[in-house]
Amino acid sequence: MSVGGIRISRLNRKTVLNPTNDIFVMSIQGSATTNGLTFKTLINNLQAAIAAGPLNAIQFNNPLGELDGSTDFLWDDNAKTLTITGAANASVFNGVALTASGSSLDFLNAEGDYVPVLGSGDMLASVYDPTTVSADAFSMGNMYETATAKVLTNLERLEIAANTSKVSNVTTNLSIGTATATTLDINSSDGTNATIPEAIASGNAGLLSGSNKADIATNNGKVSNVTTNLSIGAATGTTLDVESSDGTNATLPETTALDAGLLSVAKRGEIIANTAKVSNVSTNLSIGTATATTLDVNSSDGTNATLPQAITSGNAGLMSGADKATVDDAMIKATYDSAGVGVDVYNKANETGIEQITGPIITPSTLTATADNYAPSGFSTCNMIRQDINANNREITGFVAPPAGVNRIIKICNIDSSSFDLRFAHNDSGSLAANRILCRDNNQKSIKPNETAEYWYDHLSLRWRPLNRVG
Repeated sequence: MSVGGIRISRLNRKTVLNPTNDIFVMSIQGSATTNGLTFKTLINNLQAAIAAGPLNAIQFNNPLGELDGSTDFLWDDNAKTLTITGAANASVFNGVALTASGSSLDFLNAEGDYVPVLGSGDMLASVYDPTTVSADAFSMGNMYETATAKVLTNLERLEIAANTSKVSNVTTNLSIGTATATTLDINSSDGTNATIPEAIASGNAGLLSGSNKADIATNNGKVSNVTTNLSIGAATGTTLDVESSDGTNATLPETTALDAGLLSVAKRGEIIANTAKVSNVSTNLSIGTATATTLDVNSSDGTNATLPQAITSGNAGLMSGADKATVDDAMIKATYDSAGVGVDVYNKANETGIEQITGPIITPSTLTATADNYAPSGFSTCNMIRQDINANNREITGFVAPPAGVNRIIKICNIDSSSFDLRFAHNDSGSLAANRILCRDNNQKSIKPNETAEYWYDHLSLRWRPLNRVG
């Protein structure tokens, strides 16, 4: 290392100058113009100072100190460097005469001789020992690995040696050994023999046994895909033989209700007969001759039928003219003359007793829209409806018809407290046909507040008709 024109080298501790301390030799670089400093001992940081010198300071063996001039020395034990500033003059140091005859590549030894050294440059601890190992650099035990540079351990050396001694890629000869009907031995020249077993159906692969080979040979001897000619043999009314040129013949039976089969001769005849028939043709019926007790019904493509008169407590049949007159009279009397008065029921002068509303009176919710097929709650048993409306000419297109045989009369009163009319539509399609109302003059009619309309149901025309003058 060179600092301030002085070259410094570390000598062995066993030098005669100071056997207990590290020795450093310094020489002036280049030609010397003065008697420069050429030899010096330093105290290492590892032990205490000798004489009066402190740690890391310059220590002279000669207490007289054969140096003069103004010079400062500073030793850095971590970096192992010596910094020298100022100037120093000396001609003799520790009894050794100093000269300037050395080269920049020479070092002064303990005897005062300049000794050339091989190579050049200095080994800095920061460069050559950055991890502060401070041990033998040639000992493999002091080395450490990096990502690419590895130290081979003793165990790894032994493993390599063991693998190197192995013989690889040697020849192994196989040969056929003992054979049975189901197994075969394969012998190895340098290893364990193996016995190959027979193949297992739906299992592991293996040898083809002797018996299986025989089966294959038998199957190979067969002739497959040969031509088989079929022909028609004996036939009866219900069976048919199918003959094979190289196999067994078969007899086809007649079909049954459960199993498929031949179409027999008899069944074929029935099909032909049915095919000849004309089905799904139109049959037109018409009224034929009529008498007071009978009526003929004529068929366009068949036999006509004569309907007889119904028999009392007997078979159903036609209603004769006389029977109809009797029924009509009975219906009228039962409905309009139950007391047997026998007068015009529409003439008020012929009414007897006090007329009363015998059925319940209902008051449904206010009518806010046109009512079709009107039947408010309680309608089926009531005789009077008290109906309120929220606008003029709120309309009813029909009432639900009574069951057959029930000759019903209903009354409906407009109870509006304003001046809104309640209107009844004539034969209006808003209601079902059987529920519609037939109005006077075949036109819609209205009743004013506090007026009442009466309607009776006509089962013959299937309509409601007015019983009083409405509108």
